[in-house]
Amino acid sequence: MSWYKGLSLNDALNACFKKENNGVFRFPIQDIYSINKEKVVVGKILSGEIKKGEKVTILPLNKECRVKAIRVFNRKCSMAKAPESIGLILDDMNALKRGQILAKPKEPKVTRNILAKIFCVRPFNINESLRFKCLTQETTARINQIIRIWDIASLEPKQNKGLLETTDFAEASIITENPMAIESFTGENSLGRFVLQNNKEICAVGITVDSVGKV
Repeated sequence: MSWYKGLSLNDALNACFKKENNGVFRFPIQDIYSINKEKVVVGKILSGEIKKGEKVTILPLNKECRVKAIRVFNRKCSMAKAPESIGLILDDMNALKRGQILAKPKEPKVTRNILAKIFCVRPFNINESLRFKCLTQETTARINQIIRIWDIASLEPKQNKGLLETTDFAEASIITENPMAIESFTGENSLGRFVLQNNKEICAVGITVDSVGKV
């Protein structure tokens, strides 16, 4: 349209991808394989790049390791970047498991106390035990406090009655059973997005505003 001077949809999507791709290295561990009697952690690079010999931090362990080798479809390479799916061999493969995050150089926060904004897709009682999922990270969680609720249709505040209804939008404090690596959501970072499950069904989607306290 003649009045629109902004980016095309394709250019806008590419700009978002490039912003995340140029960021810090983030690699959620999807699984650990044994290939030719050698352990390999596999996953997809969410942002940034990794080179052979660089150090990464394993979260939430807060343990530093060095990258010994990078595997891409069973071939060796010295560097990989987002959005490649790769395998990594570290100099210490002990205690590694699905759900951990490899990061460098700036690390996400590791916490059990998360301030978030959530959108309810099916009703649930806020006192119920929930399942918190962020990328490959997963743990039991509960809502510690509902700070405020809005009716999404009218954008008017609602009274907190201990029940979130479908299409409710709320700011809440969430406590997780296990420490989670999270980042404040800025529009493109995947560690700032999560879902809540109740009885194995998604009941809410959310974005992280901040962590209330570090572990």
